[in-house]
Amino acid sequence: MPDNHFHHQLVGSPCCLPKWSYEELLPAYRNLGFTKFEAFSEWAQARLNWCADPAIAVQKATDAGIAITSFHLPVIGADDIEAGLDNAVAAARYAQGVGAKTMLFKAASSEVFGKMGIGFLDALDREQITVTPVVQNHRGTAISTLEDYQEVFDRLDNDPRLKAVLEVGHFHRVGVSWQTGWDFLSDRIALIHVNDIRDGNSVHYGTGEVDFAGLLQKIKATNYQGEIVVELELENRDTNPQETLQGLQSATALLTRLHSAA
Repeated sequence: MPDNHFHHQLVGSPCCLPKWSYEELLPAYRNLGFTKFEAFSEWAQARLNWCADPAIAVQKATDAGIAITSFHLPVIGADDIEAGLDNAVAAARYAQGVGAKTMLFKAASSEVFGKMGIGFLDALDREQITVTPVVQNHRGTAISTLEDYQEVFDRLDNDPRLKAVLEVGHFHRVGVSWQTGWDFLSDRIALIHVNDIRDGNSVHYGTGEVDFAGLLQKIKATNYQGEIVVELELENRDTNPQETLQGLQSATALLTRLHSAA
């Protein structure tokens, strides 16, 4: 990736190689030119233990020349909402400890969001946690469509403290263009995830159906300064990780080229 401001907006994600450890991903991503990383609390092998000292994760990232800029909080289930809320707040403290700018706030349903969302936002204010909370559209979860987003916002009284992820790939998977998603979320957008999609599947950038030229023009025209998480979830990512790494290198080159041309 060329040494310019835009390439420093691009972020590596564990979702691309979910079987790789944190210690494996950091140097691999730095070799590709990434200087930022989105950390997970669940699912991926590279998940971080939000009950541990955040300095441990920070030191490993710093040694690799990478900063953690966003963090996925654990999903709050419907069975014990109070405990889930406590865990989310504790994980938010951890997110602040690792230096994240944004944290992805998750719940099992719109009802759960409604029951504990305001309490979570109030706790952030009370504890002076300054990491921006965002909700994310993801096919098959509580927020998949624009209607789901609206329901969650309504249940939280359209609280302006809650921001959103423009999840380009998952919008495309449910038939929503990034343009429609951008217009709907508007000034709530605090983080962007990109992924090229064809027939519902993640594919190499430039071979799918997403209009990246238009997206990069929009990003440049609006002077969006936030992070852009680059996702590539090939079917063979576990058996042929090298193809994913090469694909990520091509993806960042394409995005940078399109941004320069916009």
